[in-house]
Amino acid sequence: MTTPRIDELLQQCTVKLSVPENGQVGTGFFIAPGYILTCEHVVRRATTATVGYQNNDDYGTATVEQVFAESDIALLRFEPPEALPCVLLSADGPMVGDQVSTFGYPYRYDDDGMPWKGIPALLTMEGTTGDGYLQLSLGNVLPGMSGGALLNRRTGQVCGMLKFTRDETSLMGGGGVMASTIARCMPEVMAAQRQFHQQDGRWQQLLPEMGQPNQLSINQTVDGDQTIVVGSTSGNTTIIGTQIVSPQSPGLTGIPSNLQERGSRTFVARETQTLEDLHEKLQTSQALAITALQGMGGIGKTEMAVQYAQQYKGQYPSGVCWLSARGAEVGTQLVNFAVSVLGLPQPEGELADQVRYVWNRWPRRDAGERVLLIYDDVADQVNADGEKINAYDTIKVALP
Repeated sequence: MTTPRIDELLQQCTVKLSVPENGQVGTGFFIAPGYILTCEHVVRRATTATVGYQNNDDYGTATVEQVFAESDIALLRFEPPEALPCVLLSADGPMVGDQVSTFGYPYRYDDDGMPWKGIPALLTMEGTTGDGYLQLSLGNVLPGMSGGALLNRRTGQVCGMLKFTRDETSLMGGGGVMASTIARCMPEVMAAQRQFHQQDGRWQQLLPEMGQPNQLSINQTVDGDQTIVVGSTSGNTTIIGTQIVSPQSPGLTGIPSNLQERGSRTFVARETQTLEDLHEKLQTSQALAITALQGMGGIGKTEMAVQYAQQYKGQYPSGVCWLSARGAEVGTQLVNFAVSVLGLPQPEGELADQVRYVWNRWPRRDAGERVLLIYDDVADQVNADGEKINAYDTIKVALP
């Protein structure tokens, strides 16, 4: 059996959507088993859509399950009568100049009055718009192609979803929803996708020929600009600020964060540790800054960390990650953050390998941009021999 090319596999993941309730025709793609992703404007005010696949224009009926109107994202539930592939989505943003492939079903008819079958388009990444969408050029995007997957040919992974055309009569291209936005809207579906690709290797076996991103080796000691270091404290909350500059890390747009909607609006910082003082301490080193909020429980350390993260989030454009010492192992929490918030694929292997995978792809590629890690509720611990260990030892095990 001949192995398909990755663009052929993309076509096998793509469907035509006809929506009788609003008269729209669009495109969608299998994002996880039983789920089709498309643009919200394709299924607006509708509850179902007719699915066309390959040469079958009436392959079945999909049900609109979730819509995210602000991001123009819609999730449809559909159980195909056969086992079909799903795209491999990655939040690794495309670089300016990357070639991006798509496949869609334009709302056009041929000379015999028959609807056009699916057609491909090859576009070039220009950058992002002011409202956070991908802007693409040098390709002909036609009405009806909205909802098609955008395949980054450099990485071999889907980096977004086609949203609009800039001019259907020319090669001006169009715009798309970023994969990172999709991942943040539906983490449960992304988890189902990761599970699918762990069992189905059809897409992954084609990645090497597309050129995967280089991987870097990150260690836990200060070593130039490729280092993650975590600190120690005998208190209960540690804020760890690191500046990691990795020229080969992918780009992210926006400020990814797992901060919860909490925090008192009337909070006043304690005289001994104001938020301004905390921020100043976190900016004192070009490579690493560690500040511990020490003291007895219940006097506002967690609240201060929350307030700091919320007020200074803009100073950490690569992301804010909240880790709990009393939750799951910190390495597991970090990997979960990368998957559910950053939209990275679920890494494989031992936990140490998964953590390295995350740091190889995060933070943003822009030199000098920072991330903020907050390690909350740290308590003194002892090892199997009864010897006291601190937070540094604990985290070092999880973040080798």
